[in-house]
Amino acid sequence: MSFEKDITDLVKATNKLTDSVDGKISYINSEVGKARKQVDDAIKNLARSHSDVIISYYDNTRHSLKSLAPPIDPKDPTKTEWVLFPTSGTTFYMYPAEGKLTKVHTTYCSYSRPGHYETPQYSKDKSETKTEFVLANYKATSEQINDRLRATNQTPPRCGGWWAGARVYDAPSVRIPGLHPYSRLFVRFSNYGYKGASPQNVLQYGGSPSVSVDRVINYHRV
Repeated sequence: MSFEKDITDLVKATNKLTDSVDGKISYINSEVGKARKQVDDAIKNLARSHSDVIISYYDNTRHSLKSLAPPIDPKDPTKTEWVLFPTSGTTFYMYPAEGKLTKVHTTYCSYSRPGHYETPQYSKDKSETKTEFVLANYKATSEQINDRLRATNQTPPRCGGWWAGARVYDAPSVRIPGLHPYSRLFVRFSNYGYKGASPQNVLQYGGSPSVSVDRVINYHRV
């Protein structure tokens, strides 16, 4: 009887272990299925976010600080005011989403440091001036754009290189309440001190950066 009881207990224990293993396998399969669905959904959302975009086109005409001659910011002489980026195209208006990923595709965006050519170097011109972009309501004033940038905690990146080449740059996107939502690309020029020097008057120092734009893309799902 003792041997038969041992066999019975062993069978019960084996069945219990089998049930436990089967349960864990079912749980693992369920979790794997959920994870697979999450991965599939993430791939679909990624594809959707990068294909469902808002695009405006520009005409690749090259402009510069000198040719655009924007007014200086009355509150900060190291920067110009924001001005509409010129274009002769017809597809430059858009309805972008505020604060979403925005890319400016340039075909040229360059700057230089005049102080590099001074003798001695950087004895008078101790700065460099670069280009900055923002996507905003087309009727916005420069002051309204600056206020909205501060309110949404967005900072325009400095764009351009000391080279002749094309590159894609980030830009903030703002929507100012009360204005028509049609938006366009704005540009301004900002002066920064070189190698620890203080920034200088943007219209007198730092050179005349130049830029041409092919398109602006607002990834409103990103």
